[in-house]
Amino acid sequence: MSTAFDLAPDLQPAPPHIEVPGARPYQRDMLRDTMEAFAEDPALRGQLLVSATGTGKTVMMGGAARTFVEDRQRVLMLAHRDELLTQGIEKFKRLGGVEAGLEKAESHASLEDNVVVASVQTLRGMRLQGWPRNHFGLVMIDEAHR
Repeated sequence: MSTAFDLAPDLQPAPPHIEVPGARPYQRDMLRDTMEAFAEDPALRGQLLVSATGTGKTVMMGGAARTFVEDRQRVLMLAHRDELLTQGIEKFKRLGGVEAGLEKAESHASLEDNVVVASVQTLRGMRLQGWPRNHFGLVMIDEAHR
């Protein structure tokens, strides 16, 4: 029984074209640089974007989600606090109309959702097994240091 996600092997990283309505130039630059690094080495398949509190990491995650959804890939965002889950859902919708399903406690996202926002605590247990192993092209973890 595995509790890890593998990114779909036949999917390629989304192209580094980034359009984030209302984003500040430094947010677009950070996101573009992160996505370009991701596209340069798909075998690595991981990037860590580090930015101070209040600099708009959720805005940048919204831009990444939108880019992958436009490329027909599904996205999972994991967070450990309700506030971060709610903020993610709201920002994704505001930043280009990306609707996100919620996977937490009594809320169940659909396999048809392009973006799923989930609590780390919920996906630690049996609920993780309800998702196909290669379902997501991008997995983002808010506050990954936790």
